[in-house]
Amino acid sequence: MVIEVLEDVNADAELVSALTALRRRGYRIALDDFEPGAGNAVLLDQADIVKIDIQSCSAERLPQLVDLLRGHRVELIAEKVETREELERCQALGFDGYQGYFLQRPETFDARRVPTNRLAVLKLLLKLNEPEASLSDIETLIACDVGICYRLLRCVNSSFYGLPSPVDSIRRAMVVLGLEELRAACAAILLAGFDDRPTNRAIQALVRARICAALCVQAGLNERQSYFMAGLLSLVGALLGMPLPDALLILPLGASVRAALLQGAGMIGEALVCVQGYEQGAWAQVGFRALPAKVIAEAYQDAVSWAESVWRLMSQTDG
Repeated sequence: MVIEVLEDVNADAELVSALTALRRRGYRIALDDFEPGAGNAVLLDQADIVKIDIQSCSAERLPQLVDLLRGHRVELIAEKVETREELERCQALGFDGYQGYFLQRPETFDARRVPTNRLAVLKLLLKLNEPEASLSDIETLIACDVGICYRLLRCVNSSFYGLPSPVDSIRRAMVVLGLEELRAACAAILLAGFDDRPTNRAIQALVRARICAALCVQAGLNERQSYFMAGLLSLVGALLGMPLPDALLILPLGASVRAALLQGAGMIGEALVCVQGYEQGAWAQVGFRALPAKVIAEAYQDAVSWAESVWRLMSQTDG
């Protein structure tokens, strides 16, 4: 848990005492919009995290500020990262984390074509998650792509799954993992191919897919695959570099999934709104089918843990 201290807070003795007490109880302290010489500078000794607005800091001054703060052994967060160039510059300076529209809002491009191979990847994802798809259908779809087949078998045989004996075929992987886990692993493998987009977008798509599917199951509903795909495709615009409505036009989606993605309609749309609210801390919109808040929180934490673990595994099996 992190307590964020805003830049306009009066850094008096009472505040310093309160922050000291909070740190003893295990809380971490973050300073927002840090400026040397400002009132919050006296709080550096209490801080674990410092956030810097890179838009208000010149390119010449930013490295100096980073060097100054490194002496205080704090984590550095770059705020208002709005372009790829700014992200790369902050990464080169050694920031620990990043916030901004480049990471949280899709870039849009007029009349940009989707590369054929990416469109094929997305259509393959849809086919893999069709509720009526048989084991033979899915086995054939995966086996037709040598790259996916190879990476899937390496993934299944890794220590992540800890299977007692090697798996040497897609059919065997289906039996051992189960169809839903196999579909999820394939989704991670296919999203890894979008390697010119920020990695966190693909991971966030996996998190949304996992938690939407979990909410469906917890609420005792059907169409788990539709919930999974809606979560996955909610960021397809960002992954393709085009507005979401345009991206959805080129995909063969069912009416319920399309309406959920574009208007937040139906129960699938309700699940998406819930997940997006959780991401943004908009707690008033975090709710789904009368599920207890604890159930939603646990589902979200499980989804994050799963997505990050699977993504790390993907990077290990690339070699």
